[in-house]
Amino acid sequence: MRYKAVIFDMGGVLVSYVKMPYIVKFYELVKNDSVASKAWIDLEKGITTVRDNNDIFASLLDKYPEMKEEVQKGMTSSYILSIFDNMVEDPNFAVAVPNIRKAGFRTAVLTNNAFRDEQKKRSLAASRLNVKPKECVFLDDLSENCDGARAVGMTAIQEYGNDSLSAIRELEKLLEHSFL
Repeated sequence: MRYKAVIFDMGGVLVSYVKMPYIVKFYELVKNDSVASKAWIDLEKGITTVRDNNDIFASLLDKYPEMKEEVQKGMTSSYILSIFDNMVEDPNFAVAVPNIRKAGFRTAVLTNNAFRDEQKKRSLAASRLNVKPKECVFLDDLSENCDGARAVGMTAIQEYGNDSLSAIRELEKLLEHSFL
């Protein structure tokens, strides 16, 4: 199969959560709480704002004092989700992405406000790159987003726990190119 494009998620791939060791557990808490999960989804869809949902996330953290303490240390303002200000550019992808483009692959970022659970958003990303979904490789840190990419015919690579090097090595093997 000939791949022509690579589509990246932003948070957890191009930018790292390495300075946020609590983020995976926090996300799991959100995902498993029906109110917080809906708030998160609405936020990603652009329906609501961080301000609109702050009390929901604060109430969730009130149930988990140790997690609340960790999150509060990372907050840069009074908003719970200000913790995302601690994301940093992933140094491996900072090197790899320009090399991916130099090798002739088209690239795109599919991230917040393009809620990836909706299959038409993935197909639209491929269309905007002027390729078919089966010609795309999608990289994300969340399994549900990788599953969604596969559902439209893309090949997906999941990055686990800020291990960008392994994700890039898997991409290199798939595309038969070296990017680092």
